[in-house]
Amino acid sequence: MSENNKFRLAAFLDGRPGHEKQTFGIIEELKRKIDVEVISVPIRKKNVFLQAAEWLNFLFPPNYQPADSDDSLKDCDLLLGTGTHTHLPMLLLKKHFGIPVVTCMTPSSFLQKKFDLIFSPQHDNTTEKHNIFTTIGPPNPNINRGDHRNDRVLLLCGGLDRKSHDWNTDEIIAGIKALISHDPLKRYILSSSPRTPAEAIQKMSLLAQHLQNVEFHEYQETPPGWVEEEYRRCRQVWVTGDSISMVYEALSSGCNVGILPVQWRNKNSKFRKSEEYLKDAGFVIGLQAYLLGDGSWKNAEPLNEARRCAEEIIRRFL
Repeated sequence: MSENNKFRLAAFLDGRPGHEKQTFGIIEELKRKIDVEVISVPIRKKNVFLQAAEWLNFLFPPNYQPADSDDSLKDCDLLLGTGTHTHLPMLLLKKHFGIPVVTCMTPSSFLQKKFDLIFSPQHDNTTEKHNIFTTIGPPNPNINRGDHRNDRVLLLCGGLDRKSHDWNTDEIIAGIKALISHDPLKRYILSSSPRTPAEAIQKMSLLAQHLQNVEFHEYQETPPGWVEEEYRRCRQVWVTGDSISMVYEALSSGCNVGILPVQWRNKNSKFRKSEEYLKDAGFVIGLQAYLLGDGSWKNAEPLNEARRCAEEIIRRFL
């Protein structure tokens, strides 16, 4: 702890919103429990020569000398970061200053023992060890604010990822139409993502033009915080199965979450396994089960994995 009795934490940020959400989700929960001073450390993408130099410094630590700018971090109590590009910068500082290092997601197997604590989502199938803490899903800053509207439904559309799944726009649109027909008195808010193909965007836009209870927002036209605000307002959220991070964000916001199916290319895909786990545990419901009345949301307790992670950090390092 620093002289002013604050817990000094360096947050390593790689510029990827999904990674930074995990880091900041934990930080916000830490702030609710203890006095935290946060130092942001931006990590820039390095060319191949700088990456090679970083690895040499890591493998041959006697040659490593931290940059002058790193001196401000020597009194930190913890280094926290998410994403591959944050790993070596944090581990190098750990070697030099002896500061504990915590990361979200699961690092490469040969690096795992170097971390003091790893928050590993259960779909990574990592064996729990002394330094591995399993979470149901990735932590995020979303919380249940308790003011959802039952008449408002959010539908979030993912898109193409040829390594992960086959995308069928007609099937996705058919699923959206079935949801709207199933309960036509509700208001439906549709949104795309960076991966949504143009034909799906066009068809969702046409739906909004022809149906008074439907509105469509292209993701690039929504302001920062828009989707978080819709999580807060909408009791029910439907997400295409490929957008697993949004599934966990909606669950953390206390929403009833449904899955619009995609065709997985690999039956052992960690995202497919994650979807099946959430269905079996009653956290989410599939489209057909919902339409047929064969399923329900059995697990009504909102996820708060960021809080669990923050509590584990406090337990281990304070």
